[in-house]
Amino acid sequence: MEGIIREGSSTISNYSSFVKAQQYLTSTRKESFIPAKIANYISVLECLFAVKSNNTHNCAERVSRFIEQGDSRVDLYKKMKKIYGVRSSYVHGGEIKHSHDLEEYSVELDEIVRRVFKKFLTEFQSFNYLPNNSKKIDKYFIEVENSKGIISSEKVFN
Repeated sequence: MEGIIREGSSTISNYSSFVKAQQYLTSTRKESFIPAKIANYISVLECLFAVKSNNTHNCAERVSRFIEQGDSRVDLYKKMKKIYGVRSSYVHGGEIKHSHDLEEYSVELDEIVRRVFKKFLTEFQSFNYLPNNSKKIDKYFIEVENSKGIISSEKVFN
């Protein structure tokens, strides 16, 4: 089928979410248009956290639960929702509010993505998943959302 990115005999849809996130991150680092950069950073996070529905809330909650605690978690959740609004406005052709904050949002997202990747690589190696493993990742984060914090990934992956 024409138009599908192929590497060898695999289509991009067969790559793990972790690999897709890395590909988005590579694109993000090359992007100079800040709204597109923000949209790509959000795509990185959606891939890593296997966000499939209720994207604004789920992405913000999963990111904040994964890297923050206490009041900092609430602050990050609110900030992520605001930044997600910028992404949605850009992607869906709406007016971008808070345009004076775009550069700051981009810098903050870069740091957030760094922290998330670091945690995935050091504490959650099981999340550097095999292809089509996003259902288990989603299940893990649903369990986290129903608990009081981060739980062992072995509960889902073993």
